[in-house]
Amino acid sequence: MAVQRIVASKMRKNSILLKDPTVAPHIPKTVRFSTEALKEMLTAYPIVFVKPDTGYRGNGIIRINKVNKMKYEICYSYKDGTETAHLQDTLRKVESQIKSGKSYIIQQGIDVATYKGKAFDVRITMHRPVDKWQISGWFARVSTNNKAVTNWSKGGKLLPLEQVLAEKKLNATEISRELADLAHQISQIFGFYYGMRVLGVDMAVDKKGKVWFIEANTTPVVRKLFRDFGNEQMYNKALSAQKYIEAMYQ
Repeated sequence: MAVQRIVASKMRKNSILLKDPTVAPHIPKTVRFSTEALKEMLTAYPIVFVKPDTGYRGNGIIRINKVNKMKYEICYSYKDGTETAHLQDTLRKVESQIKSGKSYIIQQGIDVATYKGKAFDVRITMHRPVDKWQISGWFARVSTNNKAVTNWSKGGKLLPLEQVLAEKKLNATEISRELADLAHQISQIFGFYYGMRVLGVDMAVDKKGKVWFIEANTTPVVRKLFRDFGNEQMYNKALSAQKYIEAMYQ
């Protein structure tokens, strides 16, 4: 399907979004990877992610949590288990995972809200069949293991967003509205700059109820993802929009 331009670089996408004063406060601090930058980010934030700049489906991600003043916990998206190390060993361990010739970023981690003790984030699928963007569907992706990501492709469980938000002592109505508004604003920006008509917007809600932008996927899985989610109405809406766009703009 070649209905739109593919933008793979996370830094490139963030640089566009940071120009918008409404969206900018929802974007975690993100810098190019270097050992010195990692050290500074670990000093500044209790949770830090190291990601390939052009990675997808949660591949190659490393999460580093500050355990105390001396130790850090390292968790990988591509293997089970965690490692605990002092700062210098943590830097060396992360450096050893960086593939030569590949660009990486470091991103401020979010103290995300949980559902039954498991971290979750939110996937919102956006379509622009004609002039206006629409939300074709959304759901929460709940972590089912101790890996660094919640991605469905890495074993994350898909649940109704309303169900997950209702479990927290948060204002679900207000959060849902903010998620929808931010997803529309982000989609409009990408539509303006790149002519996008399909977008998978990944967001997180922290434990205080603030909404954060995590990633915008310009080639989101639609058919299988919504079929596996099991909401027939949402599946039909997403598939109808997807088919229309593929037929009209291919």
